[in-house]
Amino acid sequence: MGEKKVSGRVPEAAQRRVLDRATRQRRLNRQLEALENDNFGDDPQAGLPRPGKRLPNFADTAETGAGWGEP
Repeated sequence: MGEKKVSGRVPEAAQRRVLDRATRQRRLNRQLEALENDNFGDDPQAGLPRPGKRLPNFADTAETGAGWGEP
């Protein structure tokens, strides 16, 4: 009953690796390349209609200037 639960999400200090400068630079370059390649994909929402065309035009006029309870 007195067992201590260990979280799988929290890495132990022994599992942390110290990376040298070259390895860190390779990882950063790989991540940057993946981000740049992701930019060249097709836009999944390109075929959807533009929302600005269907929204009503809310223009401020003298008629709509009165608020609640004002004459």
